Amino acid sequence: ATCYLTFCWGFVILGGVQSTAWSRRAAVGPMTAAALGLVVGFFLYARTSPERAERVGFLAMFICIALFASPLSVVQQVIAERSSALLPTVQCGVQVANCLFWIVVGVRARSVQVLVCNILGFGLAAVQLWLIAVFPRTARPPAEVHP
Repeated sequence: ATCYLTFCWGFVILGGVQSTAWSRRAAVGPMTAAALGLVVGFFLYARTSPERAERVGFLAMFICIALFASPLSVVQQVIAERSSALLPTVQCGVQVANCLFWIVVGVRARSVQVLVCNILGFGLAAVQLWLIAVFPRTARPPAEVHP
C-alpha cells in the first residue's frame, strides 16, 4: 500500500494529473491521510485474529479485481472504433507477468484470495492484450504546424 500511495501521489505531484475541481496541493493532504488511515485501521483490525485477517484479505481481493478490470470499461469503444489506443499496453503486459508470479505464490501458500484475484487479473489482462493484438492502435494525425 505504501508503494502504491507513493507512486500515485508522486505522479500527481509531478504534474501527471490535472483537475479543474481540485488543485494538487488541496488533494494530496486529505487523500493521503485518508488512505494511510484506512491502511492503519485495516492493519490493526487484521492483526487481532486470523479470521479478521482473512476478511481483510477478501476485501483486498475484491479491490484488486476491480483495479484489474478497470481498463475494460473502454472495451466497447475499442471494438466500435477498431483501435486499442485507449488500452494501456504496458500496464497489461506488466499485469500478466505480475499475476503469474502471484499465482505461483498463491499455489504454494494455498491462499484463495491470492489465487482468485490473480487468476482473474491474468485473464483480464490477457483479454486486453488480445484486443490490442486484434485492434492495433490507430495513429493520430500529425498536428498541423502554422508558420
